[in-house]
Order: sequence, then structure tokens, then C-alpha cells
Amino acid sequence: MSLKDKNTFVLIENKSIYLFRLNELISIIETAIGHAPNFFTAPLVPLNPYNNQPLTNATLYNIYF
Repeated sequence: MSLKDKNTFVLIENKSIYLFRLNELISIIETAIGHAPNFFTAPLVPLNPYNNQPLTNATLYNIYF
């Protein structure tokens, strides 16, 4: 994974740089939103797998755009 790859998303939080592939981000977000124990919807907040902190709304908007 490199910074020049078109499928790489760079996330900067708390003075740290995290690199994600777009398919990894999609998987993380889909897993959190699609959480449904016993077929009752209970969506979770997507977490950054590197530091286990929730992705903020601003970060999710940046990923979207």
C-alpha cells in the first residue's frame, strides 16, 4: 500500500497518519452499520482498527466525498 495508489485513503487524526484501502473502509463501515444481533438492528459506530477510536462524522464525510 502506498500513498500514490488511487485506492488508498489517507486518514490523519491526532497527529498520526493512517493508510486504508477503500475496500477495507467499506468493509469496516458495512460491518458496523449492519450489526444485527438476533435480527434486531443495533448499528455500531465504525471504529478505526489501528487505535480502536470511533470514526467521527467529519471523518466519515471526508471518506464519502
